[in-house]
Amino acid sequence: MRAKGWSGVGRVLPEIGVEGGGRSNRESEKRSDLFYYGYARYELSLSEIAELKAGLARKDLGSVVAQVAKAKALRTLAAEFFKALSLQKQIELKEADFTVANKQTVTAKRRVSEGLATESDILEFQMHQNALENDLRGLKVDLEFELLDLQRISGFPNKIHSLAYKINDPTQEVDLEAATNGALSANLELAKIEADARVARAEKLAAWGEFLPRLSAEALYGKMLETDF
Repeated sequence: MRAKGWSGVGRVLPEIGVEGGGRSNRESEKRSDLFYYGYARYELSLSEIAELKAGLARKDLGSVVAQVAKAKALRTLAAEFFKALSLQKQIELKEADFTVANKQTVTAKRRVSEGLATESDILEFQMHQNALENDLRGLKVDLEFELLDLQRISGFPNKIHSLAYKINDPTQEVDLEAATNGALSANLELAKIEADARVARAEKLAAWGEFLPRLSAEALYGKMLETDF
């Protein structure tokens, strides 16, 4: 009778188990000896260790690549957003200027009727109004296209008609050294290069480890017959 149990927990962790049973003594049929022992086996190579490091480095690299892609998408979105916001603000300023020019034209017409101004004054204000109208038409067309691009990039389901933006952060003075340190620590392209280098070093070590010996160890413990030793 013989029983065996084992548990394998991974390439880099030991295999453990137990063996046991009964054995009949050939010289005496009535006598039997029980035996049992446990064991632990561990086998590992430098190549496997390095491959594990490479796998962890590739995991970090994948995370950085995902962050890079996300940052690029956010930069594109922010660029389109603020471009459209700039056009929207320009339209607001032009419309305010147009309102002022319209009031000036009305005033000039009244002054002409009172004999205090000439028709050339009215013509000047009207020309200014026409120029503002042309600028407004061009800005509104540009804004329409920018909002369509923003809707496409953001995946917003409905048509975007206007934008809102508020700055709540307090003003903070930043010197060149602080800006440099922040740029280096937040530079995802640099982080990706460093992660690539870690993967390359680990893969080089894994390749080199293939030419080195594999180390293994095995331990037995428990009650055994002398012949088992």
